[in-house]
Amino acid sequence: MSDQKIKDIFKYYNRMGSNWNIWIKHDKLGFSLLILTILMPILVLVLCTFGTIGSGSTVALMVFSILLMSVGYIFYSIKQKEFLKKHYYGMSSMYEIKVNILRAYLYKKKIRTKEQLEFLVRVLKSKSEKKKRNLNLWFAPLFLTLLVPLWNSMLSERAKKVKDWSTFLELFEATAILVIIMLIFIGLFRIIWYLIKKSFNAKSELYSEMANIIEEEILFEKIK
Repeated sequence: MSDQKIKDIFKYYNRMGSNWNIWIKHDKLGFSLLILTILMPILVLVLCTFGTIGSGSTVALMVFSILLMSVGYIFYSIKQKEFLKKHYYGMSSMYEIKVNILRAYLYKKKIRTKEQLEFLVRVLKSKSEKKKRNLNLWFAPLFLTLLVPLWNSMLSERAKKVKDWSTFLELFEATAILVIIMLIFIGLFRIIWYLIKKSFNAKSELYSEMANIIEEEILFEKIK
């Protein structure tokens, strides 16, 4: 199998099997609004870190933004499934559509034997590794840069108000709520960081995705 043939397969899948081509381009507004709702909790945290909004408002704004993000994601997912079922012969899964797109193209290009598919998987995995960029070293410094100032500002502000046992209990309760919010933020930040890594490693991810589809779906059918 020539290198040019592999490049043609990649170009075709990149064009026809991308999330943009399958769905996003048909609902640009909905996708943009979804991204905004995902970024809202991070915006709240950044504004509080730099003192733009008071720490007392942070908890309420964080909870509201997370609820808004969750509702937005649910509605977006429902709308996406309805569109896919209507335009892709009843298929409601992006993954299922991608499998069919790649399978049909490989069949058209007469890449059908077990040996051809195994060779293609090896090449795609190799290309994926070569294109991969390691961004994990940036995760901890960026996370701590946002988190530590917020934690200090919120606790120090409340600590100044401690005068007796009742205010100490209020501080303890506020700290517990803050810990819960921080745990939610950690989970949210990890999701956003995952999306950032996928964006920076778009080509590597695409090669890997193609290899996995061929190995787990198309090649598996040959072995059965």
